[in-house]
Amino acid sequence: MSIRKVDLNGDGISDLILQDETTGDVTTLLMQNGAPVSTITYHVAETYPSTYKITGFGDFDGSGTTDVLFHSLSNDIAIDWLTGANGVVVGNPSYNWMRAGYDVVGTGDYSADGKSDLLWRGETDGQLMMWQMNSSYIKAYTSLGQIPTSYSIVDGASDFTGDGKSDILFRGMDDGQTTLWAMNGSEIAQRIDFGKIPTSVSLLDTKADLNADGTHDLLWYDHDSGNVVEWLMHDGHPTVSIIGNVSPSAHATLISADGDYNGDGISDLLWNVGGNLVTWTMNIQGGIFSVDYVHDSNGNQVLLGATQIVEDAVDTFDGSGRSSLVIRDTSSGTAQVLSMLGPTATNVTTINAGPNSTVANGAGSGVVINADQSHAYYGTDGSDTFVIQSGGATVTGGAGDNLFHVSGFNWGATITDFKPNADQLVLDHTAFINAVGAPVYDPGVVSFTSGTAGPEVGDARYQFYYQATTGQLWYAEPFGSVANQYELIATLQNHPTLSSHDILLA
Repeated sequence: MSIRKVDLNGDGISDLILQDETTGDVTTLLMQNGAPVSTITYHVAETYPSTYKITGFGDFDGSGTTDVLFHSLSNDIAIDWLTGANGVVVGNPSYNWMRAGYDVVGTGDYSADGKSDLLWRGETDGQLMMWQMNSSYIKAYTSLGQIPTSYSIVDGASDFTGDGKSDILFRGMDDGQTTLWAMNGSEIAQRIDFGKIPTSVSLLDTKADLNADGTHDLLWYDHDSGNVVEWLMHDGHPTVSIIGNVSPSAHATLISADGDYNGDGISDLLWNVGGNLVTWTMNIQGGIFSVDYVHDSNGNQVLLGATQIVEDAVDTFDGSGRSSLVIRDTSSGTAQVLSMLGPTATNVTTINAGPNSTVANGAGSGVVINADQSHAYYGTDGSDTFVIQSGGATVTGGAGDNLFHVSGFNWGATITDFKPNADQLVLDHTAFINAVGAPVYDPGVVSFTSGTAGPEVGDARYQFYYQATTGQLWYAEPFGSVANQYELIATLQNHPTLSSHDILLA
């Protein structure tokens, strides 16, 4: 249960999917023995704009192969790529019945009929909608009510009760209130209230099965004490224990908690500790069996360079049933696929992914987090979307390729760990229009100027300016506008070096 596969041709081996952040092109690589045996590139922008991003995976038609869901950041249309037995896209129905400003927050199977469904959430009204899917058609639409926008859907696909049906887990990002809806199709079979978990305790993972009992478990991190806490779930109720301590000063980031590197059916944890890859191999009781550095067959440690990130730590690409690692160089685009035997990398295959391409299937779809207060917000191990609605918010993406969506005029938030060529700043283009003298910007990749001195009032050479020494990203209203001033969009606390495709107008 611990390995979530993206299997495009139904052969039991995970496949790789790459998406070019600039053009929107998608490349599928059918894998065998840890290496690609077939490669197809689809030019998405020939039919749809490059603002269409892969937002989820599932088996929406019950064919046994993984389908790919796209969602536009600019016009809110969703596209479903249905794959056939040979891994080729055989259908691409599109859906435009959802109002603007809705996000996909779950692709679970809520009725256990073998077909993935879609869970949508309104960014501004909190409305929760379920689409029950039947092949390429929507079998039923169901409104599940309005959930306060201060609450995030931290998981809309995992099964916390063990009945084979996906459930929905909520958490209040302002008060820590945590609630589970055990689902039976579109009906809420049971509501379980876990109370208010302090907001200094972040939810690291909800997809792991840490004791191989067939239910997904929850993994928490206490930013004050450094304790890593597991909730082993039974019928929707937890058995709570501390499994280890990771000091906040250790600069450790959980990459994944649902890979299985030794093939025993128990989820293992993978950490990035200052560039060192560290595995926690777990035992059947949910405890740590061993702690090891990832190394090659000669005992040499596998280290992450300054421009390298782990894009996938859950899929199995070699048919062994063990999770592999995909390490991508964000500068060159080169990706390495590491076949694993416990903490040992037994084989490495190098793939040239291109400098603008990201691995779409590795980190999972993540969650949507509404950063609407002057609080600290933390991501999961997935590709999360932070909807920044407060200039005083501090957001930490963690692992995954995260989207930081600056909504409206709520500018000035702090992003602590922005990763170039992986994370992306998404700016609402409607916010960058002045009533007099300013152009209407079309969605797409933003060109900008980067320097060290900072912007100067009246300088009309650019509309966006990144001050590399401070990490401040500014919007410069065009020369001749009424205000002709500069607005602070966000501060990137780690001062990364940005390129144009790190910023997108949607």
